[in-house]
Amino acid sequence: MSSEVPPEVESFIGFLRAERNYSENTVLAYRRDLRQFFGFLRERLDSTDYKTIGRLEMRAFISELQSNGNVSTTIARKLSAVRAFYNYLTKQGILKTNPLTSLFSVKVKKGLPDFLSHSKLEKLLESDFPDSFQGKRDKALLEVFYSTGMRLSEVANLNLEDVDSSAMTVRFRAKGGKYRILPIGSKALKSLKNYYTYRQLHLEKSREAGKETDPRAIFLNRFGRRLSTRNMRNLVKKHLGKVSDNPRVSPHTLRHSFATAMLEAGADLKAVQELLGHSTLSVTQKYTHVTTKRLKRIYKQAHPLAEISESLEKRSGDRNKTANRDKVTQAQ
Repeated sequence: MSSEVPPEVESFIGFLRAERNYSENTVLAYRRDLRQFFGFLRERLDSTDYKTIGRLEMRAFISELQSNGNVSTTIARKLSAVRAFYNYLTKQGILKTNPLTSLFSVKVKKGLPDFLSHSKLEKLLESDFPDSFQGKRDKALLEVFYSTGMRLSEVANLNLEDVDSSAMTVRFRAKGGKYRILPIGSKALKSLKNYYTYRQLHLEKSREAGKETDPRAIFLNRFGRRLSTRNMRNLVKKHLGKVSDNPRVSPHTLRHSFATAMLEAGADLKAVQELLGHSTLSVTQKYTHVTTKRLKRIYKQAHPLAEISESLEKRSGDRNKTANRDKVTQAQ
């Protein structure tokens, strides 16, 4: 699709950066979604006037996304970008009213978060990592993710001065541009300390080779520059694949695993909300479903009364089926 968009889109993108403090990844996603939307209007509906857009055009856009195989979460995200753009136009006085105010929402199927058990992650973290820059970096990276529950972009942007080893805390710029401070465990700090020695040698070799380096960034790539979120995601996925067959594993899996481990250990739901940086408690509550489901499975496997209960339920069900058959026979 053509990438031509109204000039107001770039003003909107600037607003997201300057006023809303959105992360660069979010900003780029909004830009891509809006380019796709306006490309669709121009090429499929032969329309270039964004001020005349209404429900019919949006329905056509949704239908196009669905026919192209987009899942509900992707469609909802793209609609959110378009809605936000039109809200911006209205607040700026470019439009008198928002034509998408009454637009229906796409239902998003809410699945339980993917996570790995503590035993699996412990097995991974205690395995042998190569005695090299890459090996020590990857071990420290996984430890930081699991110890703090931080997001991918937050870990990728960490600098040396953000970690206070004596206070056992990490300070970072979180979602929405706010700075937060989280505790970080001793194992993660130990892994970082081991990595720093190799990191310094790696930086010196990169400089000697005439490469431009990033001495502030904690996690570096092979050139001595900040490790990108894309490469970081691939590294985490590769290592988690050693203990999981789930193709969806990612840095967010470690965030989910962190939250699940905290709740299973008896942590207060409100405390987990604070640690994850969720704006509402309802977002955090999805992890209680995970822990409850697991506890029920353990109960059925371990408690002697669970087996008796299941046996009674089965007998009751068999009796009901027999009674129903008898009623049908009598009626005939």
